[in-house]
Amino acid sequence: MKLSYLQAVLQASVCISLISFSACKSRTAPSVVALGEDQFSVPHTPTGLKIELSGSGVNIEWDEVDDSSFYTIYWANSASVEKSKSKKIDRILKNSTKHSALIFGKKYYYRISATGSGGESNLSEEVIFSADLLPQEVSLVNTTPVLSSDGNKLLYLSTHCKAKLCLYLASNDNGWTSAKIETEEEIISISPDGSAPTISGDGETIFYLADSKLIIREKKSSDWSKTELVACSSCTRIAIDDTGEYVAWLDDDVLYYSAKNGADWETTTISGDASNFSLSGDGKNIVYQRGESLYMAVKQVSTWDHTAVGVGTTPTIDVSGSKVAAFNSDAVVTYIANGGGWDSLNASFAECCAFYPVLTRDGNTLFQGSLVSQFKNSSWQSAVKYSGGAFYPSVSSDGTRAAYMYDDDIYVVDISAEQTCGKASCWDEPVKILP
Repeated sequence: MKLSYLQAVLQASVCISLISFSACKSRTAPSVVALGEDQFSVPHTPTGLKIELSGSGVNIEWDEVDDSSFYTIYWANSASVEKSKSKKIDRILKNSTKHSALIFGKKYYYRISATGSGGESNLSEEVIFSADLLPQEVSLVNTTPVLSSDGNKLLYLSTHCKAKLCLYLASNDNGWTSAKIETEEEIISISPDGSAPTISGDGETIFYLADSKLIIREKKSSDWSKTELVACSSCTRIAIDDTGEYVAWLDDDVLYYSAKNGADWETTTISGDASNFSLSGDGKNIVYQRGESLYMAVKQVSTWDHTAVGVGTTPTIDVSGSKVAAFNSDAVVTYIANGGGWDSLNASFAECCAFYPVLTRDGNTLFQGSLVSQFKNSSWQSAVKYSGGAFYPSVSSDGTRAAYMYDDDIYVVDISAEQTCGKASCWDEPVKILP
């Protein structure tokens, strides 16, 4: 959709007033002097989509599109890929990327769009890749890892099982060791933005998708119980609270929530028109996205109160629902509850918006890729970044440990106890997690 001249001026002026110069060097918004209707057109649909085998996955390339800020790849394991019913690889800044750790024997269908100042283009022609071409003896990590909030449990999927994805749980007990959780079904990994199997804060409850169902596993002595919660054929995201007693998920555009009541689970609908969301650590607050507007749903005794938070996409929330981080106008912005409303506060990074923002449970640390910012004296201040290529890191509640996937492997990295870097905080070398 094209922006009007007035909308364009307001958007640019908001960016100038709220965002530091480094974060506001927008790739999408021209200067006020050069504003014009033609400068807010939607980019052309990408062409020349090519798929080539590369290790355990594929390299994906396409022709560069003028006036595009980033690209989005939509993919599925069946033909006729649509935006609303597919997985995606989002915010790609160049005209190529890699899709890693594909499953042998499956088919992968890809389409791509370009997004610029005027919005998102139509999807490209569909291209198919058959994973029959992959080597059958690949043993590489497949999904984004998820840390428990205490940072001592790490859940992830691996292709070590060859015919299906394996669920692994790594524990930190004088060093990281991994054990496979036996499952008879094929577990589904949805996308890299927090939709992989997820774990409670104490590491005792696991939620994941398998055979078009939302599955709950709870630790019982040395074994894991299994409960099939609901059918979830078109889910795009699931989230769990720190106790494992509340879970929320997105099926098509409908946001659902379920609370444990004894041995049963009671399910309610939060919103019939949502595109993304985040569940607070206490399970009592949900920030969700409708278009590019953010709303907060707060649990009451038998109802939910909904209030507007602000503007943004891909939100993340702290443990109590009092702080939210999201993308907005080509920058990372945080919203902080002030009693009767929300105050907005920019969180500047040197290279904005290539990675999803991740807010820690305590709300005091914000990760964006390997960049770290800490909330001190009522403002966000840059902290020492850690080494690694984390696209969507999972972090402990206090922000002292991060887990991420890079080049088909999983790593964990900790705040150093020695503080040898001469800064307020230093990071140790990443530790590779082995199945």
